[in-house]
Order: sequence, then structure tokens, then C-alpha cells
Amino acid sequence: MVSKAKKTTALLLAALMCAGAFAGCSGNGSNTNSTASGTTSTASGPSAESGSTDAAAPTTEQMVAKIKEEASANGGKVEIKVWAPGGDKNFVKAALNGDKDKNGAYDFTGKGFKDIYKADGVTYDFKVVEVGENDAVGKLTEDPTKAADVFQFPTDTLLRAQQAKAIAEVPSLLQGQIKSENMEKAVEATQIDGKIYAYPMTSDNGYILFYDKATFSEDDVKTFEGLLDKAKEKGATVLMSIDNAWYNAGFFYAAGCDIKLDTSTNKMTLEKFSGDEGVKAVNAMKSLVDNYQNVFIGTGDDAAIATRLADGKLKAVVTGTWNTTNLQNTWGADNVGAAKLPTVKMGGTDTQVHSFGGYKLIGVNSQSKYPNTSAIIASYLTGKDVQEQRYKGRNLIPTNKELRESDEVKSNPIVEAIDAQQEFAHSQSVCTQAFWEPIASIGTDLNNGNLKSDDDIKKALETQVKSVENA
Repeated sequence: MVSKAKKTTALLLAALMCAGAFAGCSGNGSNTNSTASGTTSTASGPSAESGSTDAAAPTTEQMVAKIKEEASANGGKVEIKVWAPGGDKNFVKAALNGDKDKNGAYDFTGKGFKDIYKADGVTYDFKVVEVGENDAVGKLTEDPTKAADVFQFPTDTLLRAQQAKAIAEVPSLLQGQIKSENMEKAVEATQIDGKIYAYPMTSDNGYILFYDKATFSEDDVKTFEGLLDKAKEKGATVLMSIDNAWYNAGFFYAAGCDIKLDTSTNKMTLEKFSGDEGVKAVNAMKSLVDNYQNVFIGTGDDAAIATRLADGKLKAVVTGTWNTTNLQNTWGADNVGAAKLPTVKMGGTDTQVHSFGGYKLIGVNSQSKYPNTSAIIASYLTGKDVQEQRYKGRNLIPTNKELRESDEVKSNPIVEAIDAQQEFAHSQSVCTQAFWEPIASIGTDLNNGNLKSDDDIKKALETQVKSVENA
């Protein structure tokens, strides 16, 4: 842990020692030109390609000196607020303070941030606040001066944070390390026009099918119809929240629809959603609702999943890795199966259901009072050693290439399922806030029995597509 921290520290200090490395990367430049392919930032300071790696490697003591500089302006205190979702809150606290999980899931004793960056005369005060990853950028952009210094968020909200100039660009020399240590697609997810604005954390921001192997076979879960037929036979239920656009979008993509975003205007185009393809997608979902009543559950957030698991009937669910521990505790660790999403009948043809897929990232507030320390924390929390403990203790899949290539991770059936679904996964970075509620309402109408004919479906789609595109 310490050797990796020293390597990260060296790169970070080199970036800090470059004139204006942090100030220039704060995202507060005066000109930002948007294009259809992305946002072109003309803020001053080094870009991802411009950093030199010729600077002599500094010592840990030199980095501590940089932290002391920030602390000296606040009476020797470094007060950092970190936003983390509920499931990660205790993990982040332990990593920063050098603590361990009471059940032994992870242990940062002697290896926490405070241990590695111990500094005479400096008192660290970490405040870890529960804020969901999906909510983080929204809260950040409301008022960056009152937001967290360090925050976790999904890839689809990066553009919003960058356009609001609320997220600090990663120091140029650290960008090289991010590129060399993480999966290529994860690095791409942190970039806007070649500049890196975030630190890759996990590679599992998507969803697959989890199932109880005591109830279903591998053949059963290949198709939704086969899965639901077996569930009906066994008196079990299957859950997929089609009243959530993050999930039901996979049916539209499978039918041949597409989503485009013009980042110069933040306007979305929903291609073919209100055409025959969109109708086909909705009919595929409708068949699951109509033909498998009391077997297919078309609604339910994480709390509802937990409740249904406790009831004992839920034996398969489309969700993400964050629910793995709950599934293991209910079905038994050896009984938790994972697979790419099943196929579904569309116009009589077995069609692979698509999905959204992406990454979880850590960002630094451009208005942080402690930009140096915040950058070090973000790097520490996404470094190899912390990613490894996050994987072992939280079942969250790393972006670090070395870890991804390890036998332990490669042989994990959940990782295999995520990788199999990756071929059919789409970036949600093309979706603005205007997308989610209107498209979710299609699933709600299906669950409530409001869409009885193709005409009903087409009218509903036309209304909701207009709502999205005219927002």
C-alpha cells in the first residue's frame, strides 16, 4: 500500500510543482466552446497530453509539505468533506481514517490515508456524508461552495459537472498514471475532449441478471420466457424495474432505437422511439407484464428488492453489483448466479436485451478550499490497493488493469456476466435529466395496464418523446 501511495504521491507532487497545475485545471477558464461531439474546454493550464514526466520524483515528505501549506491557512487543520453513497460510506470512512470493518470485509489498519500522509502539526478532519452517486453532481452544481470537496458519481453526469465548471481537471502528470493503470474504456469515460476530469473507481455501473442457482439452471436464464416459465412453475418471482428508464431503455436499444445528444445545446434526439421500433420494444415489455402476472415484477428499487428477498419468493432480479451482498445473504453465496441479460421475443424473434453500462468515478470540487489534499484523496481512494479492498469487501468491480487481469477477478462469474453484457451496453452519457421521467412513465403505464393496443403505445411514445426532445 505504502509503495503504491508513494508512487501516486510522486506523480501528484510533480503536477503540483508545475506552475498553475491545479489552478489551471480547476475548470474555471473563461471560454468553453461546445460542439456536437463534446465540450471543448479552453481553460488555461496543461491538458491530458501536455504534461511532462521529466520532473524528479518527489518524496512523501515533500507531498506532506504541500498538505501542510493548505493546513497552515486553517490553523493546522485539513477539513475535507466527502460524499459517498450509503453502501460506501463506512468503507470510505475506514479508508481515510485507517479503520477496519467490524465483520472483517476490509481492513485499512496502518494503511489509511491518515497513516500514509501523517504530518506533524496537521490535523485531518474528514466528514463523510451520505449522498447518492446519482444525486452528487446535481447537488454540486447547485452551489459548489457548499458542496463536498471529493465526491463519487456515475459517468453520465460528468459533462454536466464540467459544463458548470464545478469539477477540477485532474493534474496533468497524474493523468498519465490514470491512463497507464486503468482500463482504456474507463479512462475514456473520464475525458471530455482529451482532458481528464475524474478518477476511475469501479467498472460495474450497469446491470445484469442475478438468479438463484437452486431455482434456475443456466439454460433457464437464457431467455426471459424460459426464466419466467420456470419461475411460474416454482412459485417464484422475477424483478426488473421497467418503470425505470435506466432499465427499460435496454428494450428500446434492442429494437433498433438510438439516443443522440447535441452537447452544444444539451438537446436529445430519440431515434425511432416513436416509430415501429419503439412500439416493438414496448410490446416486448408488455408481453412480460401481461403473460406472467404475479410472476414478473415490473417495479422495485433497492429497498423493494430487499423486502421481496426477505419474503422469500424473489429468485431472479435485474440489478447491479451493489446488491450482491444482500443476494448472497438471502440465497447463499454459492447459489448466486450471474448472467448477461436474457433475450426476449420481439416480433416473434429472440432478441438480446441491451443495457446502459458505464463506470463510477471520483471527482474533486473545483471550489475546494483544499485542492491539493482533495486530489491526493481522490487518487488514494481509486488506487490499486483501495480498489482491491473495495472489490473484496464491497463486491465492486475494479477499473485497475492489473486487478482486472488477476485470476481472482477474471474467474468471478459476476465479472464474466458484466463482460458478456458489455457488447450490448450503451453509455448513458447521452442522457440528460429530461430523459428519465418521460421514458420511465412508459413502463409505469405498462405496469398499470394503461397501454392496451399499438395505438395506445404509439400515442404514449409520441407524447413522451416530444417531452424529452423539447426540454
